[in-house]
Amino acid sequence: MLVPASLNLGIANVLVPVLNALLACSVEPKASIGGYALALGVMMLVALPHARVQVLTLVFLDNQDSLRRLWSFVGVFASISGAIAILVALTPLRDVILDGVFATMGSLRKQAAAALVALIPFLSLLLFALICMA
Repeated sequence: MLVPASLNLGIANVLVPVLNALLACSVEPKASIGGYALALGVMMLVALPHARVQVLTLVFLDNQDSLRRLWSFVGVFASISGAIAILVALTPLRDVILDGVFATMGSLRKQAAAALVALIPFLSLLLFALICMA
């Protein structure tokens, strides 16, 4: 029981520096790291409601029937979040966010747009990871 919790708490301490090192090896390291950080921030903003899903398991999980209803809710919520991620990454909403809100341009904008597309599955995976750890 403690191993998954310790992995959950410790993986970010290992994953972030490794990911930054990989991005730093790209042709344009500053733009790659900045674009990824910007895209991750946007996706985390979209994922903000996910932080409370883990509490659902503590409050509403009583028996097998409630577990089925909870998984159903999580599936619907993950689908909605995935749809929002697709809208943010693949529609003109991306341009509004990157150009209008964050005023990015050049290679930073290009890297941020590419990172938004790469992070589309992030929200759904985050939600399922949170619910599985609960």
